[in-house]
Amino acid sequence: MKNQRLIRESVLVLLLWTCAPARGNVLNPDIDYFPSRLHAVVYRNWDIVSHERLGRMLGADAKAIDSVGGQLGLRPVKSPSAEESRRNVEIVLRRNWGILPRTQIEELLGFSSVQLDDFLGKEIFLRVLLAAPPPGLTPIKYVSPDSSTEARVKWFSEHVRGHLKAVDATAEEPRLAFVKELSECHHAADSVLGIKPAKTDADLRSAWKISGPEHPDEALTLAVTDFASYCEQIQHTRKMALPDFGDETAGKSWGHRATRQIRLSWDNSLAKEETFSLKVSPAGILIQARKSAGFARALVELERRMAERGGPFLAPAMETNSPSFNTRYVFSYFSLLTDVLGQDLVEPFPEGYLNELFHQDANGIWVYSLMQDLVPSPEFEEIRSPDNPARLARLRSLVARAAKHNLKVYLYFNEPRAQSLSFFERHPDVKGQPEGNTAALCTSTLPVQKHLRSSFEKLFREVPGLGGVFVITASENLANCYSHGTNTSCPRCSKRSAPEVIAESIRCMAEGVWAADPEAKFIVWDWSWHSVLGEAAPGEIIQRLPRKVALMADFERGTHIVRGGVPMSVEEYSISTIGPSPRAQERSRQAKEFGFEYFGKIQLSTTWECGTVPFIPVPNLLARKATALRDANATGVMETWTIGSYPSPNTEAFAVQNWNPGLPEREVLRRVAAKRYGPAAAESAVAGWTKLSAAFHEEYPFPVSPYTGPLQHGPSLPWYRHPIPKPYGNATLLNSKDDWRAWPPPYGPDLMAKLLRHLCDRWDEGLKDLEIAIRQSPRERKKIAQMDREVAWMVAYYYRSYANALDFYKARDAGDFAAMKTLAAAEIKTTEQAFRLVRADSRIGWEPELQYFYRPLDVLEKLLSLDAVLAEIP
Repeated sequence: MKNQRLIRESVLVLLLWTCAPARGNVLNPDIDYFPSRLHAVVYRNWDIVSHERLGRMLGADAKAIDSVGGQLGLRPVKSPSAEESRRNVEIVLRRNWGILPRTQIEELLGFSSVQLDDFLGKEIFLRVLLAAPPPGLTPIKYVSPDSSTEARVKWFSEHVRGHLKAVDATAEEPRLAFVKELSECHHAADSVLGIKPAKTDADLRSAWKISGPEHPDEALTLAVTDFASYCEQIQHTRKMALPDFGDETAGKSWGHRATRQIRLSWDNSLAKEETFSLKVSPAGILIQARKSAGFARALVELERRMAERGGPFLAPAMETNSPSFNTRYVFSYFSLLTDVLGQDLVEPFPEGYLNELFHQDANGIWVYSLMQDLVPSPEFEEIRSPDNPARLARLRSLVARAAKHNLKVYLYFNEPRAQSLSFFERHPDVKGQPEGNTAALCTSTLPVQKHLRSSFEKLFREVPGLGGVFVITASENLANCYSHGTNTSCPRCSKRSAPEVIAESIRCMAEGVWAADPEAKFIVWDWSWHSVLGEAAPGEIIQRLPRKVALMADFERGTHIVRGGVPMSVEEYSISTIGPSPRAQERSRQAKEFGFEYFGKIQLSTTWECGTVPFIPVPNLLARKATALRDANATGVMETWTIGSYPSPNTEAFAVQNWNPGLPEREVLRRVAAKRYGPAAAESAVAGWTKLSAAFHEEYPFPVSPYTGPLQHGPSLPWYRHPIPKPYGNATLLNSKDDWRAWPPPYGPDLMAKLLRHLCDRWDEGLKDLEIAIRQSPRERKKIAQMDREVAWMVAYYYRSYANALDFYKARDAGDFAAMKTLAAAEIKTTEQAFRLVRADSRIGWEPELQYFYRPLDVLEKLLSLDAVLAEIP
C-alpha cells in the first residue's frame, strides 16, 4: 500500500508541475521538504546575501528576514563583506536558479540584466551549467505563513535544530579561512620538541652567519632574509648574521660571534637558472648557483630537510641539483576566474601566497584575460576597454611582486575574440564564421593579422618582464573561423585548410610577443584540436608552427582504460590515470621532430574526479606522473587548470621527484611523510598512501562526463522523494538533480555503484594506516595528520554517497518505499559526520573556478531532504 501511495504522490507532483502555469507557492519536487517557496528562498540565501538586500527583494526588511530564519531554526550570521559578495555570485545563481525568476536573482546580486548577461558570458561554462530553470516561475514576495505552513515550519525547524545540535561539539571554521593559511609558507609544526642532531650534522642552533654573494638582487635578498626568518622563528635557532643588503642591522653578529657560515657563491658554469650545488658539513655550508633562483631553491631545500628531521639539523651532503621541468606554472587556489585584473575586491596572489607558491616548487603563475581588456587594438578602435590602464597597472604590479619570489607571470588567451554583429556593420571585410549574435574576426585578413601582432607586441612592451603566454585556438570561445569545427562559411577561410588558418593565427600572435621580448615563452596548447578538427589535424598544425614555440598537450587525455570490464577513453584531466596517453606520446614525438619544447598539462592535487576537496591523497600517482613526464621528454609542466592546487602530499611528492629523478618512489613518499607527520609515522603513512593510490588507479570508474554525476556534490546533493520532470530535471554540473541514469555512462547504474563500493572498500584499508600514522605523529604534527585523514575520509564519503544515491533512485522509481527509508537512514549517519568536517574545514566544498560549490547549509539541506524521506511532513 505504501508503495502505491508513493507512486500516486509522485504522479500528483508531476501534474501540479505541468498543469500550473503560475504556481505561486506550490512546491516543486526539488524543494518539497521546505515549508514554502518563501522559506526556501530565505534558507538558501541566509548566509550568502545580506538580509537587507534579501528583504528588499522580497518586499520586507532585514528584521522580517531574521524572523523567518529564526523560525526555521537558523542561527544568526554576519552580513557578507564586499569581497564575499563577489565570491558568492556563483552560489547565489546555483541556489536560486530553480526557485526565483531571473529578475529577482538580479536583485539579489545587485546586477542589471546587462551585467548578468556579461557575467554569464565571461564565466565560460556558466550558462550551460545552470541549464534551464523550471517552467512557470513567478516572483515571490514576503507573506505571513498560514496555519498549514506554520505546521511545516515547526517540522522543519525541529530537524534543523536536531542536526545542528548533533554537530555542535565541532567548531565551525569561517569560510575562506584557508586563504590566510595559504598566505604563510612557514609552519610551526616543522619543529618538533626533543629532536637531537647526529654528530655529523650541521647544527644550526649555534652561531651561524650567511655570507655573499656579491651584487644580490631583490629576489635573493628576500630569499636570504626569508630563510633566516624560518630558522629563527620556526626552528628556534639563534639570530643569524646576514650579508649587508642595505639594512643597517645586517652583517652584525647580534651579540655573539658566528663561528660557522652558510656561504653563497656565484657559479656561472651551472646549466639552469634554478640549478644549485650544495655542500653541507658540521663546519659550514656552501651553496653555489648561476642565478638568484638557484640560491632561493637551495635555501627552500634546506628548510625542507630541516622539516623532515623536525629540527635545525642537516646531514652531510655534496650534490648538484637541477629540476627535471624548467617551467612549472600554477593557478591561484582562491582567485576569481575571469577578469582577475579588472577588480580590486579579490587579491588572487597576496605577497605571502606568492612565497608559498615558490615553496610549493612553482616558478610561474598564470592569469586569464582578454587582450581587449589589457590593451586597445591598434587596428580596430572599438576593441578596447576604458579600464585598460587600470588592468595594465595591476598586471605590472603582479609581475613585479612575483619576480621578487622568482615567479614568472603567464597569461592565458583565446584570441582573437569574436565580436558582435554590429561591429561587422562597420568592418564587413573582416567578418568570419558567424555564431549566434557574434562572428569570428577572420584571421585570414591582413587587418586581423595586424591586430594580433600589434596587440601582443604592445602588451609585452607595456609590461616588461612577463614570462609569456599560452593559447588555445579550438575552445568554447570562438577565436577563429575553425574554432568550432571543420566547416566554415567564411569566404576566405573556406578556401584554406583548418590547420593552415590556425597555425597562421598562432604565428601572428607569437611574432608580436617576440618582437617585444625574444625570451618570452609562447606556449601552444593542443586542447581539443583532435575533437574539433579530427585526429590528423594536430600534426598538420604542428608542422606549420614557428620553431620557437613550446607545444603543450593534456598528458592523460586519450588514455584507454578498462573498469569493470568496460573499455573507455579518458577525455578529461585525471589523477587516477598517470599518462602519457597515446596522443600525448605523439605530441612528444612531434615536438622532438620539429625542435619544440614539450610541456605536459596535468593536475597536482585534485581533478573533476573529486573536485571539491582540497586534494585526493594519492601521492604515489603524482610521483609516477613526474617520472612519466620526464620519460616523455617534457621540459615544462602546467601543473593546474582553474581548479587550482592546494598544498598536499601530492604536490610535495611531485616536487621531490622533480628535483630527485633517481629517487625511488618509496623514498620520495618517505620524505614527504616525514616532513608532514614525522619520521616515526612515515612508514604507516606511506603504507596508507600506497593503498589509496593503488585503489584509485586500479578501481576508479572514470565516467564519460565527470560533470553530470554527483562527483563534486558529495554531502550537498539532496535526495529527492519525487521525480523532477525534464528538462529542468536534467543533470548539470551545478545540480545533478535526480537524473541518475545519466550520471554513470559508460557504466550502468548497478555497475557504477558496485565499482564505487569496491573502490571504497580498498580505500578504507588505506584509511586504517593513516589512523595509525596519526597516533605515531608527534604532538606538533597530529593536527595536519588528522586533517589529511579527514580529507581522505571525505573522498570515500563522496563515492559511497554516489553509490547510495543510485540505489535510492532505483528503489524510488520501483516504488520500494521501505528500501528508500533504509538507505536514507544510513545516509543521515554518514552525512552528519560529513557535516562536521565541512563545518570544521573551510577548504571542503571549495573549487576555485566556481568558488564555494557548497557550504555547510547545503549539507544541512541534504540532511533535511533525507529527513523528508523518513518522516511525514505536515
